[in-house]
Amino acid sequence: MSRTSTLTSTLLLFMLGTLSTLGCERESTPSATIGGISFVQDFDGERRVVRIELSPLQPAECMRAALPVPGSVTWKEFLLEASLHADLISAVFDQQRVAAYEADTSRAETNDRICAPRNGEPLNPDCIDVEVCEARSGGEYCYRPEANLATDSNAWRFVLHPDFEAPVSPESRELIDSFLLAHDACWSGEGQLENGGTFPG
Repeated sequence: MSRTSTLTSTLLLFMLGTLSTLGCERESTPSATIGGISFVQDFDGERRVVRIELSPLQPAECMRAALPVPGSVTWKEFLLEASLHADLISAVFDQQRVAAYEADTSRAETNDRICAPRNGEPLNPDCIDVEVCEARSGGEYCYRPEANLATDSNAWRFVLHPDFEAPVSPESRELIDSFLLAHDACWSGEGQLENGGTFPG
């Protein structure tokens, strides 16, 4: 298996396991997030998730919850404007942009390796991996400033820590901003519909 195939498989598994917990706690992934294109980002105290289908006729699904995510959350559905949906699909599958997403994902992995505690060395104060996160918080809940996006064939990870060098690429920043815009449209749009999806406890 090629390095790219291995990375894709690993990141898809990471994404599915991380949708419910970008922080240090571990929970199950809701079935509502499997398939389609799924985006998740943790903020300081809040998680946002949005899922879209390839067809513009299918509604987007989104959720917003406080961190740590409770055992059950409400998912909402909203039909995105065709132009917004088209922009998202274009950004995700534009091969001229994919290289930037892959480079940012590789840099995120490199940061993990740098951050991993080794030979009793003191923890790097700029590290954001799970072990460091747990060590800083004394085992209490903490979050990782990251965004993750997964399709059926790709998964990308973007480190958003303010001290992380270098910041994500302009292409990745635009992708993230576009999905946050879609989340906002879904979450605050008129006629939104609760679909009853939950995070199993």
